[in-house]
Amino acid sequence: NLTVRFSGRNVVARCIPVDSGKDVVALVFRGSREVESTLSEEQIPTIHASNDLIFQFNSAAKVYYVSSNVERITGYRAEEFTSGRMDPLDIVHPDDSPALERDFRRLFITHASAENSEHRIVKKNGDISYLLKSWYALFDSRGKFSGIMGLNKDITQEKLLRERLRLFQSAFEHSTDAIVITGVDGRIVDVNNAFTNTYGFSRAEAIGRTTSL
Repeated sequence: NLTVRFSGRNVVARCIPVDSGKDVVALVFRGSREVESTLSEEQIPTIHASNDLIFQFNSAAKVYYVSSNVERITGYRAEEFTSGRMDPLDIVHPDDSPALERDFRRLFITHASAENSEHRIVKKNGDISYLLKSWYALFDSRGKFSGIMGLNKDITQEKLLRERLRLFQSAFEHSTDAIVITGVDGRIVDVNNAFTNTYGFSRAEAIGRTTSL
């Protein structure tokens, strides 16, 4: 049994390691004794997300567990972190490192969770990836602080997609050519400023009508 602090609340749970060739985290939240006694290992619900990079630190801030997708996401092998040759903070982008180190130290001191903040890492090949981190303090069955679980979601593709959309939106808005975006039914979804300047229709007047206008 261990206690995990989620959003400021301590929840007693059991953490079950599952060796299935995939990264699986199973947290079984304790209910009544009757419910616990009828729950078999096969009935334990599991959560698996291939983009979630997981680090677990002991109370001395040493890594003792890294999810097996670490090489795919970072380019580094799990053994490089668990052996102590590397620290997960070593791969954080230099511009993001100070803030991340402050969060890390604060979590060890206050045990308050740090959720849903972005940072960049530098992969082994030099590429930049974006991670969304949520860190939680871990406690043993006696309530003593025993370390940290770090869940880091790889959001690189989402960031790249948002950047492409931002660039498209900028090109759409600032183009000197009149641009009309329609649905498959021919009804106008959006028009740019050049369209309104050229044809005299406002956005509100154009959107929803067909190009027959």
